[in-house]
Amino acid sequence: MNKYIFKYEKLNGKKIDILNFASKDETSFVLEKNCEHQILRFILPDALKGIDENTIDYRLNINLLEAHNLEYIRDLTFIGSKIRFYNFEKCSFKTLERATFLNSHLEEIKLPSSLEVIEENAFNDSKLSAITFPSTLRNIGLKSFANCKNLTKIVLPENLNCLSDRVFENCENLEEVTLPKALEYMTDYTFENCYNLKTIIIPKDIKPANFEWIISKDSFKNVKKIKYLGSEKEMIGFLEKYCLNKGFKFEANSIDYLLKNGKSFKEINNIYINEAIR
Repeated sequence: MNKYIFKYEKLNGKKIDILNFASKDETSFVLEKNCEHQILRFILPDALKGIDENTIDYRLNINLLEAHNLEYIRDLTFIGSKIRFYNFEKCSFKTLERATFLNSHLEEIKLPSSLEVIEENAFNDSKLSAITFPSTLRNIGLKSFANCKNLTKIVLPENLNCLSDRVFENCENLEEVTLPKALEYMTDYTFENCYNLKTIIIPKDIKPANFEWIISKDSFKNVKKIKYLGSEKEMIGFLEKYCLNKGFKFEANSIDYLLKNGKSFKEINNIYINEAIR
């Protein structure tokens, strides 16, 4: 499709405030692929149930893309796209397919509450700086957020159970990660080369075995601080069991937990109880 017919609400020189699909009338025009207009808000039609890499030309100068009824977005749809913001909050797709936003200018996105799977390379090498995950998300695929150098903080949804290999690889400015209590799979390379990752937050109600498994990962070799959101008693129990299994010595006071031999938790030295329960 080489031409699109839209209805604009305000046209000021080469800036369009809001752009909707429309039948041809006095306020409509045909948007060529080489259109030079800056589109501040581009609203896809409610009748549109899905899009692929041929639906929207990646060269169009769109600030915000909004859709309400999408049931699917095919792989590679926005690869290399210049669009900065996306609002899919009212859509119903369950899977974000592979390489959807690969090497794009994406900065922020609102995802639907129906989303269950983010496939491999979905946001790889994008300019993503902030993202909120829906509680329905269960699986994040290989290198989904690799090379997202603008990410500084990630809060993973509590029902997420699978973090594939190298999901956040080379996110060099990522500083803090909140892990999900349902996590069952994560590799030693999930956070590979995240050199500035200093804090991990572990939710309450996590299984003791999962606690030990998480803090043993090579992915967290540079981490200096662990926050546990459960009770102080649970934290002591987890750490004592971990040290016993590893043959490490363990000493604790009411706030800081220091492992004296310096070898446990890879390079993790200090563990802090959450401020709310100190």
